Amino acid sequence: MNLFVPAEGERKGGLLTSSEACPNCGSYDNLVKDSRADTLGRRRRRRCNICRTAWSTIEVDKVLVKRLAAVVGRLDEVAVQINGIRELLQAATVTDEEVESEEG
Repeated sequence: MNLFVPAEGERKGGLLTSSEACPNCGSYDNLVKDSRADTLGRRRRRRCNICRTAWSTIEVDKVLVKRLAAVVGRLDEVAVQINGIRELLQAATVTDEEVESEEG
């Protein structure tokens, strides 16, 4: 399943053609055979006119892609902070003997 933000397509024989390359032969000569709404955007079933390979794509809205990228960016920042805290904790690890010598 491919996720992509669609470019402008054109109609050919009543079906929407694609700027999406065939995953098998790389040809851009393919048609959308079925299109329906999906929770992420538009799910399309495609067929290559050269090698006859069929595959599905989900076309998502550009705004959704930007929002997801922003969330992923924030998650990356949090991961860096967590790794830093983890390194500090490992550096500050104290053995039982060190604790006992401090108490005694």
